[in-house]
Amino acid sequence: MIDSPRRITVGKADLEQYEREGYVLLRQILPPELLNGGRHILEAWVRQLVAAWKLEGKLSANFNALSFETGLLEAWEAAGRPSYARSPRRALVSPAMFGLLKHPVFIGIATQLLGEKALISHWAFNSRPKLPDQKFTDTPWHQDAQYYPESMRLIPTLSCWFPLVPVSATSSCLAVSPWDAERRQIFNIESNVDGSGFLGIRRSDSDNLPSVPIEMEPGDLLCFHQLVPHRAMPNKEARIRWSFDFRFQGRNTENEKQMAPGFIAHDPNHPEEETSFEEWERIWARKLLKL
Repeated sequence: MIDSPRRITVGKADLEQYEREGYVLLRQILPPELLNGGRHILEAWVRQLVAAWKLEGKLSANFNALSFETGLLEAWEAAGRPSYARSPRRALVSPAMFGLLKHPVFIGIATQLLGEKALISHWAFNSRPKLPDQKFTDTPWHQDAQYYPESMRLIPTLSCWFPLVPVSATSSCLAVSPWDAERRQIFNIESNVDGSGFLGIRRSDSDNLPSVPIEMEPGDLLCFHQLVPHRAMPNKEARIRWSFDFRFQGRNTENEKQMAPGFIAHDPNHPEEETSFEEWERIWARKLLKL
């Protein structure tokens, strides 16, 4: 188990690639206990979702023993393909999720790639269960910055994406478009790309982007800057693509004004100011009251 951010070292070549191309793939840097923790969080969400479908009369069979790889798919088909949150962020808020977002591996990597000692865990954390041929979860070419308030789009933000199952070009790995001097900018934003309901890059721009599929195994971590264009490739395999994506920023006054429901994840100079789970939970409750 990795218990200190200081033990995580991002190599010089990786740091240089991140600066040069806006992304870096760190192979087998996530320990098994971290991946197992993420899996348990998602298994609990699946149990809640399936129980809700059964309560609504959509399921008659007993789906208590579900496999992680295909169980949600089987229950979803049996229930008549009901809609569900394509990123169940609020449903995942728990002590386990809080611990995952603060895991020393992510803190150690983020401090080095961002060049910051104190970090905010960004409010936009996601897990997207991608079922086969389900366009509803196909994210188009976009930049994470396009989803942020305009005042925060250029604040350096690190995205960390990792799968819990192997991902390839046929099972919905991410594709990235490495940046260069001309593409370190916000692209024209389209509000409903291809009818997906997602924000993204206007098709006239994205059609010309170079595309690099990033095939990964559990334990790998893809890190990229908020201006790097990326998309999820379609899932053509008969299993679910399970993944998480987290985001981190340096801690400063401007970031803190707009971070809710993010939280102060790490501050070695002021550890007493780091957000507790109880406070994070209250932040989420206050956000819901405003919706």
